[in-house]
Order: sequence, then structure tokens, then C-alpha cells
Amino acid sequence: MNERYYVAMAASVDSYEQSDYLCFIQVEGSGVIGYAAEFDSCTTDIADACVAENTQRARWFAWDDGWEWRAATLEEIKALKLDKYLIGSKKDMKLSTPIEPL
Repeated sequence: MNERYYVAMAASVDSYEQSDYLCFIQVEGSGVIGYAAEFDSCTTDIADACVAENTQRARWFAWDDGWEWRAATLEEIKALKLDKYLIGSKKDMKLSTPIEPL
């Protein structure tokens, strides 16, 4: 089975006040995070990041190249009740890769 990167839309990323796609990533020892590739920013507050009225509550942090990580599975995303924010999936995290509907 090919690995898929599940994607949500963050209404506002960090202090940039711009939206971006969030790829769901499982970081070893830290759990599932949302990674905004365009801004190289991450959040564990995915639900807040995806709701325009709650974006100020989302805390953001920088990507760490030392992390051991993989794409989060759909089961992991559902267990966190974050599947309602999904808009699709991608075969990789490249900005140019199109998002395919679920």
C-alpha cells in the first residue's frame, strides 16, 4: 500500500495570517501534528487552526529536521476526531503535488 498524506486547510498559519494546507504527520514521541509546508510551521492544535474563529488559539512551532516521522494514518486521524477537517490526500508533501479528494 502506498503511503498517503492526509490534508486539511488551516485558516491562518502562525503569525502570517494566511491559509495553507496542513499535512497530517506522526512524529515519533510527540503524536500527530499538522505541517504547513509553505511556511515550514507545525501545530498540534489542528482543530483550532482549521476553524477561522479559533485560529488565535492555535500554537505554532518550527519543523525540526531531527524528527523521526511518517505520514499519519487515517485511523490515527479518526482517533483524534480530526477527520472532519480532512479535504483530501496527497502522495507526497511537495507543494506542487495535487490534493486528491477522499
